[in-house]
Amino acid sequence: MQILLDQGDLAKLSPAARAEILSHLSLNAPSSLAVDTPATGVVDYEGIDMTDVVELDEQQIRFWMEAAKEKTKLGLRVIAEHGPVLDASLLNDAGIENISHFQSRTTIRTRTVTKNKRAFMFGWNEGWHWEGNRAVGRYAVREMTHRSLRKYFNLD
Repeated sequence: MQILLDQGDLAKLSPAARAEILSHLSLNAPSSLAVDTPATGVVDYEGIDMTDVVELDEQQIRFWMEAAKEKTKLGLRVIAEHGPVLDASLLNDAGIENISHFQSRTTIRTRTVTKNKRAFMFGWNEGWHWEGNRAVGRYAVREMTHRSLRKYFNLD
């Protein structure tokens, strides 16, 4: 039997049901949970502030990861698997409970790697907020960054 859930279907489920379903999925499986990546291959960043979001190549990602903690790498793997645009709750589901800390660590490291004090690794939508302890909203990385992350984690 095969069950296909798109992001909208998954979002309608309770947090507990969503977490249980995601816990049964292989982290190496191709994702049907990515949002806004249509079959045309054109990424829809509509509504996401991508100001100062940089593109990181493979070499920069390798250097970036040299100083990254395992929890941060876990979050970046989620982005690699489900991006370039993804629902922020997927980070919660993967065990990233303090998304503000994750966001801060990625920003600091991205600025170090790029030597650009205004750089961000990812953007987020204006409606991003918390519902209890769950993130609600979307994150996005640039396409080159997404490809570089996928290669780093041997997903391609």
